[in-house]
Amino acid sequence: MIIHQSFDQRFVLKMSELRDTYGEEMFKLCGISAEQLDINRFAKKFFITDTVTDISSDPNANLQDNSTYTFECESNKSIHKLNAYYLLWKKLTDDSSYGIKRANKILELCISCALKIHDLHYFLKPYCYAFSTEQMVTKGFPFIKKVKIGPPKHFSSFVNLVIQLTSYVSNQMAGACSFSDLFVYMDYFARKDFGENYLDDYIIIKIKNKEYKISETKKLKIMNIQSKDVSFVTSREFIDKNLKNEYLLDEDWLK
Repeated sequence: MIIHQSFDQRFVLKMSELRDTYGEEMFKLCGISAEQLDINRFAKKFFITDTVTDISSDPNANLQDNSTYTFECESNKSIHKLNAYYLLWKKLTDDSSYGIKRANKILELCISCALKIHDLHYFLKPYCYAFSTEQMVTKGFPFIKKVKIGPPKHFSSFVNLVIQLTSYVSNQMAGACSFSDLFVYMDYFARKDFGENYLDDYIIIKIKNKEYKISETKKLKIMNIQSKDVSFVTSREFIDKNLKNEYLLDEDWLK
């Protein structure tokens, strides 16, 4: 059974001309040979091969096994590549600043591998993108219809929504995603939940039944009970080395 695509006939004729010029082997290198576009032939090879990269139209190091999931991903790459060539050609043809002559020339450069478009089967998807979390912080996820997810109110809910947003946008893209203002909003929620000095680690030092909450790195002035020598240590050192039995602690340095 032959299934025809509704491509512009001028594109079909140009592709036939390029196949005659460069040969089927060059089309195979581009991932759009007749064999690669035949899903039945691809399936017969796929499930008996030990090395998927040998039959993939887009071989790469991420191809590890011949599972059904990998088959679903790999089996349609060739048709997506062919469609991408058509969309590129059509866009150029319809653009008055290019026209069909330049469109044909650029198409030929692609087929001859003089011009390489990376991950062509993802042509309809954006590649890498740095998102802002502002809309998520102010509106939540109004674009998800099944479950209503409002804006985060605390540090933990902000982190959880970032994880969900990463999963969501990653499935819509061909490349990586990042969040340009992630640490700005993370800092806001951290200060909101944990206070202005949330980055400091605090310990409690007790003197004469009075407790002092101070930073671990704060320098303390201490005096040796025997020699009366004065020295300085961090509050963490004072606790870990158990110096309270040998040294007097200047309370003024705790305030």
